[in-house]
Amino acid sequence: MLKKSENLTDKQKAKFMEINQANLLTSRAWKMRENFMEIFEKQTTEEASLFFDSWYENVVKSNIAPMKKAAKTLKHYKQGIINIIKYDLRSEERRVGKECRSRWSRCH
Repeated sequence: MLKKSENLTDKQKAKFMEINQANLLTSRAWKMRENFMEIFEKQTTEEASLFFDSWYENVVKSNIAPMKKAAKTLKHYKQGIINIIKYDLRSEERRVGKECRSRWSRCH
C-alpha cells in the first residue's frame, strides 16, 4: 500500500481504512511517507528545503523507529532531493520514490 492515496483502488482504500483502525503506527508511517512525497510538488528549492526540514523534524520526533531511520537516511540525500526540484528532474521522483518504497516496505 505504498502508493499515492489517489492511486489506490476501492479495495485498497477499504484495506487501508481497516489498517488505519487496527494499527495506528502503520497508518502514521504511511501518512509520513505520503507527506514526504509532497516535496516533489514544491516549486522552489527554498520551499522544498523548508518542507524537508519540517518533515524531518516531525518524523524524528515520532515514536516510529523505522521511520526515524528512513528519515535519517534521506537526510544524507537531502541536497540530491532538492536538486530534483532545482533542475526540474521530476521524472527522477519515480526512481527516488521506488527506492523509498523498497526501504520503507521493511517498516511494515
